[in-house]
Amino acid sequence: MQQQIITIYNLKNDVSGAASGFVAIGELNRFESAILRRNYCGYGSFEIWAPITDENRLYFNPTTDQSLNFVYFGKNVAGIVENVQGEIDAQNHLRYHISGRTCEALLCRRAFGLGRKVGSTSNYMIANTTTFSGLTAYSVIYNMLKDCFLNSAGGYTNRRMPFFTVPTDSGNLPTRTFNFQRSGGNLYDAVVDFLTQEYLSLGFCVQFDPVQKMLVPHVYAGVNRSASQSVHNTVIFSDQLDDILQSSYIWDDTNYRNVAYIAGEGEGSDRSMVQAVRNTNTYNTSWYNGTVNFPGFALRELFVDARDITRKSADTITTNSGGNATTLTDAQYFQALAKRGTQRLGESNILNTFNATIRTHGNRMYTFGADYNLGDIVTVEDTRLGFSVDTRITSTEETFGSDYSLVLTFGEAQKTLGQKLAQIQDNMTN
Repeated sequence: MQQQIITIYNLKNDVSGAASGFVAIGELNRFESAILRRNYCGYGSFEIWAPITDENRLYFNPTTDQSLNFVYFGKNVAGIVENVQGEIDAQNHLRYHISGRTCEALLCRRAFGLGRKVGSTSNYMIANTTTFSGLTAYSVIYNMLKDCFLNSAGGYTNRRMPFFTVPTDSGNLPTRTFNFQRSGGNLYDAVVDFLTQEYLSLGFCVQFDPVQKMLVPHVYAGVNRSASQSVHNTVIFSDQLDDILQSSYIWDDTNYRNVAYIAGEGEGSDRSMVQAVRNTNTYNTSWYNGTVNFPGFALRELFVDARDITRKSADTITTNSGGNATTLTDAQYFQALAKRGTQRLGESNILNTFNATIRTHGNRMYTFGADYNLGDIVTVEDTRLGFSVDTRITSTEETFGSDYSLVLTFGEAQKTLGQKLAQIQDNMTN
């Protein structure tokens, strides 16, 4: 097979210390192995093992700032060098272990909801509660990015992230509008929380354009290629077709919840409260008789403390306004609370995930990147485990080196310990 080429880019600075552009400084074509992990919505990670040579020392010299180095894997996928380890083993073999996250992680570098005091000529910084009202999914993401680093948000020019374009979209996004409120946290969490809520399930990535030397945020919806549709070419992975080399399956409903009660502003009996029910797109301010759909043991309730969602928003962004102070109507406020509830219900799904190592050589039916891609919905059949399901490809793991392998994750992946702790902390603070 053809050797994978990994190109090293450096973000050069000008004499003032400001970034002046991406410069390709060489190809890391002498490496032992590399692993690239990508997710449908959010950052992935990479690891590279390479010998310590004179050439590679130019890229990973411990006396230089590695945070300005990016690795480019091709097909618009790049990662940020965040960790470099050099080691010498007992046999005097010198080796680098380089790791980091893909470019979506750059959004973690910006706090969300900062602004200047309304009506003040001073530069006092305040924490905004930002409401997005009547906007499409793409417009919500565009305004999030614009306010945090596509312009000098909050009057602080250093917050602008150079070499980022405005977001692009895949052209098949939902056209319905949303009301969404967010305060605090970081930009990455705000974007992912919005896109992964129950009624969206959209993907997000930051692509690298090696021609224009620009980073391009992209909001997209995977293509349905399952056997149950007839619009696109069908993709079916099956042990009977010898597509699946190894597989594992997990079903876990430990954290599953289907009804959320979201408490907002106020104290005691005056506190605002709405109810959100899984698989509905409505909210209720009184006891909802629809809970008969989940009687007895089937009813699994969740309490959500959302006192951070307020009627008075320091920044409300609509289709006709770039942002202004406003007070939400009861309907808008209750909908914002309900959105928080559906987000929490979306984090409390039944875990239904299938991992498979896919045949990449010899007689194979489909080629990754040509016949199907990350985020697509495909049909997976495994007679040994006894199931057939239409499911989304939510993550991929590619291994490069003397050989190539591809592992696909279908459905919702298991949360890492860090993700579980972050969710617990978020539930405690919100």
